[in-house]
Amino acid sequence: MHRRSLRHRKAFAAVTFGICVFALASPVHVSPAHGQTPESVPGAAPPDFATPPDFATPPDFDGVWGRNRFEFEQPYSGAGPVTETTDVIGVIAGDYTNPILQPWAADVIRRRVELAQTGLPLPNAHNNCELEGAPYVFAVREMQIIQSPRYVTLFYNHNHQMRIVPMNVGHAESPEPSWFGDSVGHYEGDTLVIDTIALKTTDTTQIDRFGTPHTDALHVVERYRLVDSDSIERAPQPPRRRENARALYEPQPGGKTLELQFSVEDQGAFTMPWGGIVRSDKVTERDLMLEHVCAENNRDFFQMELFPITTGKFDF
Repeated sequence: MHRRSLRHRKAFAAVTFGICVFALASPVHVSPAHGQTPESVPGAAPPDFATPPDFATPPDFDGVWGRNRFEFEQPYSGAGPVTETTDVIGVIAGDYTNPILQPWAADVIRRRVELAQTGLPLPNAHNNCELEGAPYVFAVREMQIIQSPRYVTLFYNHNHQMRIVPMNVGHAESPEPSWFGDSVGHYEGDTLVIDTIALKTTDTTQIDRFGTPHTDALHVVERYRLVDSDSIERAPQPPRRRENARALYEPQPGGKTLELQFSVEDQGAFTMPWGGIVRSDKVTERDLMLEHVCAENNRDFFQMELFPITTGKFDF
């Protein structure tokens, strides 16, 4: 019995090994899914499915990037974003007289300013732990970019938000509105360009931390490039930021800064196209973002320290 069992096990092992070798040596036939052509199916790609030509020498944006301010900076030219109007700590008040705003959008910001002055917390995607959408999500403290020939992935440290941007393709014919919309990307020389449409509109979706609203017609274009850190004339921090936050992310002398120039079009909410700038510096002391969980965050981002944990006293 023992010798027969041993012979059976050896025979089974030999057959299994032969099947594995055959499987490895045999070509893999992949059936296209609905809407796919044979040329678009991974594993059955023809030679023209190679790395896109414009990825031959792409700019290197990989890594973690951090910024010290929440507000958008003014563009190099043209109309700019809504800006802060108060130095009062704990009050977020946008300039509702900005000429980019349609009257109804200006009224939305004005009402939020009035409510903020009462000390009541105002609901928004950020404090409701919802996805923030573009361009609102650009204001997070840290982001991480991972590049590949077919996709660029952007991670945002607040609430583990993520965008996956397919490269060198067009928009879907009738994209379903979603939190981050339908984004497609390509390179123009040393610049990564991302075009986004079909952004969802709800009661809490907004353009910025001041509650600037948008409609279904929102169209956002992002242009990322690396600039010399020493050559940038940086806008001063708002007073209450200087009081509450120490500089967590410093440009490296002779290093590079990631500069995002974005433009916004939405005829339903704005009187004209406008733009802004977001600058981030490379985080060199670690390879991963700091975790910032919306529901249970335990780190003070202003002081970079853990919040104290209250412990109770037991009577037993």
